[in-house]
Amino acid sequence: MGNLGRYQEIIELAKSAGGVDAMIEQIKRGAVAEAAPKLVGITLVVGAAIGACATTGVSRVKQAANHRREVQHKAQLAEKDLRLVARDGANETEDDDSNEPSALKEPAPEGLADLPNDKPSARMEGDDDADRA
Repeated sequence: MGNLGRYQEIIELAKSAGGVDAMIEQIKRGAVAEAAPKLVGITLVVGAAIGACATTGVSRVKQAANHRREVQHKAQLAEKDLRLVARDGANETEDDDSNEPSALKEPAPEGLADLPNDKPSARMEGDDDADRA
């Protein structure tokens, strides 16, 4: 052994490996062999996370599409009902003087009859000013 220290060790390792290039290739292969299991594990975890997110995303898109179809179907049914009511109201002849369709003459559902009327009252603002003393 010479007096070159660590450099001398590297030179001897390169000589026993068959040259500097062969020694570098051995070091590369060893590094890849050590890193590969970690990379495979990380790849599997990342792949599983991406798969779970994609599955959740697809199911939410399907739910949104189904909900939209239901809403559109209900809207079409409501439009048909409205057209029928409008047509029936225009074709009806009532004995009373009112021109309102029969659907509008029905009594208000429970709870709606108590709502305030939008008709203006005869009282004006400040009518009760005289009562104040």
